[in-house]
Amino acid sequence: MIGLKVSIAELKERLKQLKPTRTIDRIVVHHFYRPTAAQWKGLRTLEQVRHFHVEEKGWEDIGYHVVMGPDSTIWLARPIEQAGAHCKGQNSRSVGLAFAADFDTEDPAANGLATGHQAAAAICERFEISDENIFFHRDFAPKSCPGLKMSLEPFRREVGRILAGRKASGFIRLKIDGRFVWAADIHLDNGKAVGFEGPIAKAIGAPCSDQKRLVVVRDYLAAHHVVIPADGWRPDVGPAGTIFAVSEPDA
Repeated sequence: MIGLKVSIAELKERLKQLKPTRTIDRIVVHHFYRPTAAQWKGLRTLEQVRHFHVEEKGWEDIGYHVVMGPDSTIWLARPIEQAGAHCKGQNSRSVGLAFAADFDTEDPAANGLATGHQAAAAICERFEISDENIFFHRDFAPKSCPGLKMSLEPFRREVGRILAGRKASGFIRLKIDGRFVWAADIHLDNGKAVGFEGPIAKAIGAPCSDQKRLVVVRDYLAAHHVVIPADGWRPDVGPAGTIFAVSEPDA
């Protein structure tokens, strides 16, 4: 998996597909220190760090799970299903997120910090991790990592703000072919409501009145927290495979 560059959307999709056998309840944030952001060369830099971890330290793979490039790119490193090798005493239960930079001297805001917030929020959302369970490496070791220019509470607050932007309180009921089939939390993704298409449409077809297939919708919503707008999603037409439905406020 080392060297796979992904977008935020692709990261979320890959996180959804994971079926780890270990408990993951925290994120530990790091910086490379060396190589610095100024020395970043993308995949070549990742391979350099992996070589150091494997050949010099004797680890099985690169220690981190997700790496943030200073150009705001996201790279998958060690498989998240596997315990990392990034923070002694925390590896079995955490995801290691590292910035390819030296934040003792380099500016986080200019070197991928905002994308790091988004990646951390995606990990928190997938594993139901509170922003309070985001830690810096220095919380567990006598190091400055992830850098003297990084502060934990602002990092947590920004991730919490992103998570809050994806969720709003309240309930809706989904109606397909005139039938209310499920109540679900209202979710917003970066302020935008997302309708039904893709996996659900493939599962039940559109439109649909088959009760057995409606149960599939219910179960899918429960398992995947499908996003529905709070003010009612009312498509009259849509792309092939879209489920034609309306959402109405719960009484």
